[in-house]
Amino acid sequence: TEMEYSAKNRSMYFYAAPVLCYCIASMSMIFTNKMVLSNFGYNAPMSLLFFQNGCAALLVHTARALHIIQYEDFDWGVARRWLPINIFFICMLFTSTLSLKYLTVHMVTIFKNLTNVFIVYGEWAFLGQQVTSGVILSLLLMVLGSVMGGITDLELNWLGYGWMAANCLATAGYTLYMRGAAKNFDISEFGMAFYNNALSLPLLATMSILSGEVDTITSFSGWYDPLFILAILFSGS
Repeated sequence: TEMEYSAKNRSMYFYAAPVLCYCIASMSMIFTNKMVLSNFGYNAPMSLLFFQNGCAALLVHTARALHIIQYEDFDWGVARRWLPINIFFICMLFTSTLSLKYLTVHMVTIFKNLTNVFIVYGEWAFLGQQVTSGVILSLLLMVLGSVMGGITDLELNWLGYGWMAANCLATAGYTLYMRGAAKNFDISEFGMAFYNNALSLPLLATMSILSGEVDTITSFSGWYDPLFILAILFSGS
């Protein structure tokens, strides 16, 4: 009936809208980080991640304070147990940021698509999830499309490929470990987002200081460039 057809359309839009928003946000972050690290030559990736994760934690906390979202109160016991997941989270972000510095956005996107192969294999091997023939066919098409799309854009930057390979493993490890371990945590998705971003701040600050990024930050001339400031602020939003 016409009413059922209309309900199906609304349901399709309901699921399509979050996917579209995620795609836009993901690609915007990739392009912005590429611009900050390569175009402006900002050689302090730890401090960049610190700023972005700090903004994310602040936005989630503010949304909770305004009663837009709800999640559980911060618990130090949960935080200690969540720390191994958070380390995977930091490795995933750090390797992704460095790979963007040495590779084109196109190549980074291709490798990120191939990460799904590792995730599906891990779900089958470690979590006992069944893999259907349709999923296998989709993965084969994804791999074929990635190879055809990237074969004309190869760059002999082994450092970039090394960081990208590490990112694939870190992303797959983070996804699989979180799916397995999250069953033991009674916290919502917004709570997970807050723990991930908030707990990463002390670690990122320490790594930034130990790697000598303080001198890089203070001597960086881009702080006088309005476009760089705009890009930094946009990356944190």
